[in-house]
Amino acid sequence: MLTIDRAYGKYSTYFQPPPLPNCRPPPRHEMLPCPHHARHLVISAATVAYTFGGAFNDYFEDPKKMQVFRQQPIFALTRMGYEALFHLQSTDASYLQSRLADFATKTTMDGNMGRGLSIGIHVRHGDRRPYEFQYKDSYIPNDIYLDEAREQLYKTFETSGKNGTEDLMSEMKSIFIVASDDPDVYSTSEFSHAMRAQEHISLASKTNSAPPKPLPSPRKFVEESVGWEGGFFAGMFWSLGKPSGSSATAAKEIDTSIPPSADALKLRELVGRAYLLDLAILGKSDRVVCTVSSMGCRLLAVMMGWENAIVKDHWKNVDGAFEWRGVEW
Repeated sequence: MLTIDRAYGKYSTYFQPPPLPNCRPPPRHEMLPCPHHARHLVISAATVAYTFGGAFNDYFEDPKKMQVFRQQPIFALTRMGYEALFHLQSTDASYLQSRLADFATKTTMDGNMGRGLSIGIHVRHGDRRPYEFQYKDSYIPNDIYLDEAREQLYKTFETSGKNGTEDLMSEMKSIFIVASDDPDVYSTSEFSHAMRAQEHISLASKTNSAPPKPLPSPRKFVEESVGWEGGFFAGMFWSLGKPSGSSATAAKEIDTSIPPSADALKLRELVGRAYLLDLAILGKSDRVVCTVSSMGCRLLAVMMGWENAIVKDHWKNVDGAFEWRGVEW
């Protein structure tokens, strides 16, 4: 949920936030989802399309620039929100620092004679389908991610060696770092030599889980394997913690009127922490390869920063000829 507070002034051209008032938060009855000129405007998933409509782009895009550079003001606003709100809990933050230090060690040459690249690859499956027409009912093949990652590697070190030759040592010290909402992606042949972004919180795959045990019954029923299959699906997430005897449509019909149990909240927290930790680690990579149709991919660009991701072109989309956009319809 996002709160835009208009009681203390409006964002300037460069989106510098107004100074925080030294007072209490506004009363709950003054925090409203509409109208847009409310003093304390609250935005949720249910009202985001209404609030961030075409008028939002018309107002915040830079009309003097072309292509993705029109999006720079929206990018700056998103970056400000990321810096204010993206904070890992203490144990995850400690793991993040140790993991980044481990990657830095792997990419640094002996005697500090140079270093390789860390190339992050974000593979989104589940209920997020690609923009590219030929893959709209499936997913972007793994080899397309890998080809782009290799292209970034070769382009960086093609002429950076001695006398303008290929820097093979730096290429050999480079690493590919993979993060995905689909656990089966890590075991594919394309990413067999890549490193997982993090192993602090891992989602179990059905194919890698322990074989199911037969239930004690004359008919020898076999209990279904439990695991995270095929990526992130909203229905699957909201069904976490529900009794196993739920109806077959429980994962599709989200009943928000029933408060979640403590176990359900713990399971959802683990999934959320794993996702955020993946993004936090990939966002520190030297290059990122992902699909712009995924919100996580667009967030990774924000985490890298405008100069690094857009100006230097270190953020690469493999889902069609689309550019970074802050708002998706």
